[in-house]
Amino acid sequence: MWFFKLLSLLPWRVLYGLSDLMCFVAFRVLRYRVEVVKSNLRRAFPELSEADIHRLSKRFYRNLSDILVETLKLLQMKETDILNRVHIQNIEVLREGLRMQRPVVILTTHQGNWEWLQHAVQLHLPGTAVYFVYQQLSNPFFDRLMLRLRSRFGAQGIEMKQVFRKALMLRREPVILALLADQSPRRDSSFEWVSFFNEPVAFFNGGAKLATKLQSPVMLGISYREKRGYYRLEFSTLSQPPYDAEAASSITQAYAKALEDSLQRQADNWLWSHKRWKLSPPAEMTRTSSME
Repeated sequence: MWFFKLLSLLPWRVLYGLSDLMCFVAFRVLRYRVEVVKSNLRRAFPELSEADIHRLSKRFYRNLSDILVETLKLLQMKETDILNRVHIQNIEVLREGLRMQRPVVILTTHQGNWEWLQHAVQLHLPGTAVYFVYQQLSNPFFDRLMLRLRSRFGAQGIEMKQVFRKALMLRREPVILALLADQSPRRDSSFEWVSFFNEPVAFFNGGAKLATKLQSPVMLGISYREKRGYYRLEFSTLSQPPYDAEAASSITQAYAKALEDSLQRQADNWLWSHKRWKLSPPAEMTRTSSME
């Protein structure tokens, strides 16, 4: 731990110099998932040339390296640092949802610096309990480290396997429940097929199902990079109760569409190194998609 604490003491300009080095090594030397990144980008943006794909890929690696050093810096950051570096747009959307006296479910994405998101929300809503859902890491040291970083300013973690049980305990409380729901699900998890960049793609629907179970308002939270180390966090309403039997599907589809729209605005601002198209859709869906 002492090594990470020492690194976090470095000034921003030195950390970003380290980020540039990490970007070069990952992209040029180790070529960490470069083909995955480029394949994903080609699939999402078939109209782009190979030169454009290469430039987008390079910007993605710079973005990812910056997130790594910025997350490490959380060990030493102060409240004012977060407040100065993350501008929240439409915070009133969250306050309005909290007036319903039940949990507000935020579906967020791996865009901008997603590791700063819960801190910004917690500091802007100091009297509100903010919970983030996380996947336990296999390495105990890094699991403890990341939980410490993610809880730095008072937000509380809920392990993914416990989220439904914990949420039901909070069903009459005006709290925030934040979930990342944009990565490829496992085959044994809860998901559904939705249209994403003109293809049927599997999306987690656990967050949507949780919201309908709690009869909670669902907000979308997306982080955009303004410049190095500075972000704009946009909130908007995805859905409001009461919900019927089809509501979870509608919420998941609206979430996927909003994610796609945001990537049209800032294409390099996402975790393209993830194998997002890993699951293959049923054959009948593939035929329908090709006919369209």
